Amino acid sequence: MLAEGENCTVDAVAAAARTILTAYDAHMAGSQGVPDEVARRIATGAAFGAAAFEEAISEGQDAHAMLRATLLGIIDPADPGLDYLRACNRPAGPTKAAADVLAERARQISAEGWTPEHDDTHQHGQIAGAALCYLAEDIPHWARQQAHGCYWPWDASWWKPTDHRRNLVKAGALILAEIERLDRAEARTKAAEASA
Repeated sequence: MLAEGENCTVDAVAAAARTILTAYDAHMAGSQGVPDEVARRIATGAAFGAAAFEEAISEGQDAHAMLRATLLGIIDPADPGLDYLRACNRPAGPTKAAADVLAERARQISAEGWTPEHDDTHQHGQIAGAALCYLAEDIPHWARQQAHGCYWPWDASWWKPTDHRRNLVKAGALILAEIERLDRAEARTKAAEASA
């Protein structure tokens, strides 16, 4: 609710959204300037938004419910307005690890341009190979160099390992991208067979 005399302007709303997006992007890029609690709040808000979308009873309501739950989850995850989502015995959101993998996948799409359509052009294990390289990066063994040398599918400028956890997050997001690519390919095959 707006306090008396407080104005809600497009600029104010856009500035607040920009602040959240900037914090989210900085966290996903590995910036140390974003406190963990801020990153957790944003991930929790996204999880509540996804749950609200699933619970919506009609089209049109789903987008509204998703946005409202996302914002409430960021502002205060304990807000009573989210109780209907907790009543389903759902966890309050994904674990930090799961949220980070999903957020990295979203970053790969929005910041890097690795859209599902782009991923569909990599039909020869390239995405899985890239995931393998990030998984192997922190193995103290000769296999690490072997994996990078044999399986990295793209130009060396795209190889960006960081710390062990972040490498695992990148690998998880790439594995998710590959599974989604396989699912889309299977759906196309089934659709083609059904129409034949």
